[in-house]
Amino acid sequence: NKLSKIMCNYKIAILLRLPIEFNRPHILLRGIASFSEAVLKCGVHLPLHPCIKSIIDYYGVVPFQLTPNIYRYMVGLYILYHKLGLDSPSLEEFAWFYQVKSNPSDLGFFFASKWSN
Repeated sequence: NKLSKIMCNYKIAILLRLPIEFNRPHILLRGIASFSEAVLKCGVHLPLHPCIKSIIDYYGVVPFQLTPNIYRYMVGLYILYHKLGLDSPSLEEFAWFYQVKSNPSDLGFFFASKWSN
């Protein structure tokens, strides 16, 4: 089954389930999170790293609402800081490098871009 394959490929040790009819990814039940395989392909693992979780909490969204590019930026910035021997990037530092905006073509989802000059 597809979920078993995802759990094996990404070494996920928590219970996964497919959505049922009328489930909405941005409206969560307590203790349940929506996630996509595209995000896992960006290098994000479950459970979420505290640095990534803090950024998600800062913007007040659920993990599924962020496009894969935001996860690439979060993981990339974390790796850069780690390689430079720095602590994890703070929320303010992430926000200094990138602005998170509502996706006009897909309401309820957010993307990141570097700040314009």
